[in-house]
Amino acid sequence: MAAVVTPHIAGSLRLYRREGARLEEVARLDGVTNHVIGSRDLDLGRISDIDGDGAPEIVLPSLDRLRLVAVSFAGGSGRIVASVPLPAPLIRLEPMNDAWAVVHLQDRRTLTVDLKRS
Repeated sequence: MAAVVTPHIAGSLRLYRREGARLEEVARLDGVTNHVIGSRDLDLGRISDIDGDGAPEIVLPSLDRLRLVAVSFAGGSGRIVASVPLPAPLIRLEPMNDAWAVVHLQDRRTLTVDLKRS
């Protein structure tokens, strides 16, 4: 299970494993978010196999929402495997098709970005 904890302060993406009746944190990566402050929607994250290796990555915006990043937890630690700069803060992320993401920006633009080319 993965969760973004404190999405407006540290933006900590954490990976958990179930240990009996409790969850144990196994890895984390700070500097990301899953929603726009003031919004009740927690839908800026997606799961997609960006590099086609069979292991899915978690795709979400950076804490300032000016980058779209793909995070891998392969090997037991969180690391950014792709990062695409955005010209304005991201406000919506559509469902993904492999490494392609359609992002809606605060300035009302819509862009298609390829995370493989980052």
